[in-house]
Amino acid sequence: MPAEEIQSAPKRAPEFVTHRFLDNANDPLNVTDKATGINMAGKRYAAIQVHPDGGSNPAVSVHFWSEAFGKFVQEHTALDFAAKGVDVPWATTVECLGRIMLVKITGGNYDAIPAGKKCRILVAGFDGHD
Repeated sequence: MPAEEIQSAPKRAPEFVTHRFLDNANDPLNVTDKATGINMAGKRYAAIQVHPDGGSNPAVSVHFWSEAFGKFVQEHTALDFAAKGVDVPWATTVECLGRIMLVKITGGNYDAIPAGKKCRILVAGFDGHD
C-alpha cells in the first residue's frame, strides 16, 4: 500500500496580503480616500489577521466604501473587534460581499498604537466555494 501524501496546505487556501501597516496612531474618524481600502471584488468573505507589535494592543473596525457619501461607512450592525492583548495576533472573518473595505484601527483614543509601536493588518478573500 503506498504511503499517503502529506499536504502542507489545502489546495485552495486563501493567500494573505498586507492591507495596512500602521504606526503611532489610530485612524481618523472619517477616511475619505477610496485608495486606502482593499478591493474584495469577486470575494464573498474576507479573512482578516491583526498582528500588533512592540507593545501595541489595537482594536479594529471594518468599514465599506460608499460612493454616495465619498467615505468608508459601517454596516448597520457594526463590525467592531476588541483588542485581544498586547502583542497578541488574532484573526476573524467577515462577509465582504465583493465590496471595497477598510480595516480601521480604533480604540476610542490615540493610545492603541503608542509612539514607535506598529500593527500590520493582513487580508485574504474567498468566495466560500474554493
